[in-house]
Amino acid sequence: MGFNMSSEARAYFRKLSKTKHGKLKLQFDFYYLCLIAGFLDERFSECKGEKFVDEFPSDFLIQRDQIIGLLIATEISRNKIDLKNRQRIEGIMLKLVKPDSPTQLSSEGESLMNQYAEYGFKRILEEIPTPPINLDSFLVRYYEKILCV
Repeated sequence: MGFNMSSEARAYFRKLSKTKHGKLKLQFDFYYLCLIAGFLDERFSECKGEKFVDEFPSDFLIQRDQIIGLLIATEISRNKIDLKNRQRIEGIMLKLVKPDSPTQLSSEGESLMNQYAEYGFKRILEEIPTPPINLDSFLVRYYEKILCV
């Protein structure tokens, strides 16, 4: 399955990948910003986007386990699972993780991550409706509107 992003999200972030100064070079950079917004709200939306990458890009391999851990932690929190309930936590992990897949996520884990990213994009769009053209000002607004709530 891999990682998906809607055409609306791609269009919204397009100018940030084309500026000469302060650009994000990977589509996954934008996906990650959306994903974090979805994780913070513990909400997800149906994702009808197209796949843009089959696995974590090399620039994100170091953070892959932390990102997967955030997915698991978000699901534990969203489902209000007692941290002492090892059986339920193990069940979540077994449902979402598949170590032999290119992403190390099961298809359900990939799908859920894409849904969190899609919700995150909708949240960004709600808080910052004008497509960004300057990375610096966008990141300041992202911090103020998304991360500091």
